[in-house]
Amino acid sequence: MADGPGMWLINNSKGKSCERETMRVKIFFFAILSEYVGAKRVELEVPAETTVAMLKELLVKRYPKMASAQKSIMAAVNREYAAGEQIIPPDAEIAFFPPVSGG
Repeated sequence: MADGPGMWLINNSKGKSCERETMRVKIFFFAILSEYVGAKRVELEVPAETTVAMLKELLVKRYPKMASAQKSIMAAVNREYAAGEQIIPPDAEIAFFPPVSGG
């Protein structure tokens, strides 16, 4: 993972390692997701240009209990709903929450 401050070690398509810039993000978990993670908030260093979908995958690897809800988890980036393909900007606040129904 992190090879030093501000860098992320990844493998390119040819299997060679290369470094990539990183960014710090704040992640908030609501409802059952905070129980799966064991915290309401975490801060992570992630590769620059990370999408919401990529962050979900990273979180499921780190917190396996989230896997059961992965497909239905909704996200907001800087307090606006976000689709999976949205690129997360540096220093963003990301919120993950299960679908909400009213009645």
